Parts: sequence; structure tokens; C-alpha cells
Amino acid sequence: MTALPLGVTPRQGTLAILGGLLGAAAFWPLSLWPLLPVSIVLLLWLLRDQDAQTARNIGLVYGLTFAAGTMYWMFWIFGVFAVPLLALMAGYFGLLATLIGLTQGWAVPARVALVALFAVAIEWLRGDAWYLRFPWYTPPHALAAAPPCIAAARWLGTYGLSFLVWLFAAAGTFGRPYWFLAFLLLPLGWFLLPLGDPADRQVLLVQTEQPEGVEQLIPRLPTENVDLVVFPELSYLCSPKIALQSRPGPAQLAQTLSAPVVFGAVEGTCGQMPFYNVAAVVGPDGTLQGTFPKQRPVPLLADGVPGDRQPVFPVADGVLGVAICYDFDAPAVAGA
Repeated sequence: MTALPLGVTPRQGTLAILGGLLGAAAFWPLSLWPLLPVSIVLLLWLLRDQDAQTARNIGLVYGLTFAAGTMYWMFWIFGVFAVPLLALMAGYFGLLATLIGLTQGWAVPARVALVALFAVAIEWLRGDAWYLRFPWYTPPHALAAAPPCIAAARWLGTYGLSFLVWLFAAAGTFGRPYWFLAFLLLPLGWFLLPLGDPADRQVLLVQTEQPEGVEQLIPRLPTENVDLVVFPELSYLCSPKIALQSRPGPAQLAQTLSAPVVFGAVEGTCGQMPFYNVAAVVGPDGTLQGTFPKQRPVPLLADGVPGDRQPVFPVADGVLGVAICYDFDAPAVAGA
């Protein structure tokens, strides 16, 4: 059987591509989340008897397919320069597959544990370790479409939940198939969650893709039973103080609703470094409470400099914490 340029057979390449496509289908827009474990099992099955070099090549084929199926939107932002970004994502899977290949011949329990550990380590490497972070498209990301399946993250965190998914997949692939039944245990965490109080606040979320397009929407927004309004990142490409002078604008809306309003703005000149991409918080009286600068600007874009403070804002009956876009992929920012 003739090998492909990457050193894998046509059969291995076809199955690796299929596995990558199944993994991509687990995420939006298809959101067929049960396919994520299937994709992982198929990848591990392809790797189980391979040496490190062959495993690496299979992982690259799988990873490139997975990256193209999930990160295609990067072409809208970066054009042809998205190609090396997808290749980088593929490289993470190539590295993971190489590590798995190095465990060939190990005892099953040790191999299963190492596979899960390696998978989580690669997730951390691509999601938290350095500037060019790719924290998306992990098992908890896909399983979030079925909330009971991610309930255990309350105690384990997302990395812990990923560890379990890879552990169950590896146990069933390298050990006994009945270990696949362990996936059915994931929803049990849902029954262990404490009962929460019923919602007693209503938040109005406003979204527009037009620059400074929120002012066209403000006159049409509901004005009853709203306790907080949240506008998009960079709702205004000017300073918060200038934005508050707009009519209609955030200050007028806050006074009308007697509720806080959060909106995006900049401190400095948008697009000219250095500047801060900020979330501005307006009190019910229409005055500026303060700003939260984006902690993790999006790499490769003129998205401002990293924020130098992490304030929270007192509101009625509590405290309001704010983060912007990429900040929500950073556990440290949410924790702060």
C-alpha cells in the first residue's frame, strides 16, 4: 500500500481525516457533541500500534482536518495568513500523537493515564502557556451543548473534565471496550449540583456588528424589567467620556432604566498603539463608575495593550465583575 507524503497509508490518512471531521462536527454550527468522544476514540485507535514518527504524521493529518473544520473563520480575519495558524493547531495534535506513540508497549493502566495527562498538557500548552493562545475546541467546549455533561467541571475544572474524557477514551481503546460505558457517568455530576435560587434579575444583551451601531438600537430597546444592560466590545471607538455624551447613548439609557449599563470603548486612539480596549460601567444615574481594560488582547490584531488593573464595580445588591472577549478563556482573569 502506497504511503501518503506525510508517511501514512491511504487508509490511515482517510480515517484520520474522518476523525478530524467528526471532531469538528461536534462544535458549532453543527454542534453534534456526541461525535467528540467518537473522534477521540478513532484517533487513539489509529495510534495504538504506531511508533512515535508514524503517530506524529497521523496526528498532523487529523489535526489539520480538525483545525480546518473548526477554525475556518480565521480566513475571514487573516486571509491567507490563517494557513500557518491552522498549521500550528495541527502541530499541537502532531505533538500529542507523538507522545502517545512513545507509550507503545507500555502497560495498559500506565498508558491510559499518560494519554489523558498528555492530552490535558497539550490543551494547557495551546490555551494558556504563551502569547498565541488557542484555548478553543476542547472536549468541555463541545460537551457544553449538553449542560449535564459538563456539570462535573464545577469540581474538576475544564482541564479535569478533559482528563476524564481522554481517560475513558483511552481505557476503552487500549484496554477493554466496556470502559466506553464510563462516558455515561458524566451526567451524574448534574444531580450533585446544589439547587440554585430562581433568577431574580434580568439582563438585556445587545449585539450588533456595525461600528458604533448600538445607537441605532437604543431607541428600540425594551425599558421595563431590565436590571442590567450589556453592549458589545468596542461599541464605541472613542473614549467612555465622549460616548457618554451621545444622545441617545449609554448614559441616557442607564437613567431611563435606572440600571447599570456596560459598553465597550477605548482609552487612547483606537488602532494606534498603545491604547486600551475597555469595558465601561455606567451607574443608574448615568455617571461613569469606571473601566475594565481587556487583559488578553487578541493576538496578531491591533487590539490594545494588556490591561494593568482588574477592578470590580459595586451595583445594587452585589458586585459586578467584567471581562472582555478573550479574557473569558483565561481562568486567572475570571478568578480575579
